[in-house]
Amino acid sequence: MKTVRAFASLAFALTVLAAFAFVLAQARPGTPTPTTATGGAPASTSVAMTAAAPAAVPGLPSLDDGSSPEPEQPGCLGHAVLIDRVPTTIELAATASSTLVVGTVDAEGPGRWSTADGKPPSESVVYPVYHLVRVHVDDTVGTAPVAVDGLTVVAVVGGSIGCDAYEVEGMPMVFKPGARYAFFLDAGRSEIARLAGVPEARFAWPIEDATVATPNEGKVDLQVLMDNTAAVMGAKR
Repeated sequence: MKTVRAFASLAFALTVLAAFAFVLAQARPGTPTPTTATGGAPASTSVAMTAAAPAAVPGLPSLDDGSSPEPEQPGCLGHAVLIDRVPTTIELAATASSTLVVGTVDAEGPGRWSTADGKPPSESVVYPVYHLVRVHVDDTVGTAPVAVDGLTVVAVVGGSIGCDAYEVEGMPMVFKPGARYAFFLDAGRSEIARLAGVPEARFAWPIEDATVATPNEGKVDLQVLMDNTAAVMGAKR
């Protein structure tokens, strides 16, 4: 009688352990759970998820050229570009730019290699990656950018290609839709601007509650920034 009970207890324990192992296998990350579709045919165990490309705006460059650039090398890498330069004041930013655009981010595109063939650079370059950002223009100082229905496209250095991230000091890594910035644009003198076919945003300073976060002068009233920029750009003409 004791032997029968012992075997029964052992069988029960094995059943519990098997059920527990099954639950763990189902909960393990990355382990697909097989399911059966109508008619008994096995259903797909995984679904490929891809980010939708930003909708195109007729008359403006596409944010995603569909090239799907390849990473520089296998594996995920993080790259940081640190530039030793004098502090960027409002005067210096205005002097180096042709236009100030005060705008709200509409959408941004994926990273692109800063090469003519769209492939990783064969030699070291300062800004290997850039991407395009579409902006709703709220106000401008200087030469007005090309805009369609109040929207314009600018190029910014940095971005991501695959799981590799390229971050440039002083430039936001991500431009979230709805966020406001003061974009100081180079109309075409830079290599990035010529390659992209749109002005390059040399500087992008975040705006919150009509206040601009500048890198050297702290928080500045937006109107003061625009007035000072207009004075500098007017003096250049």
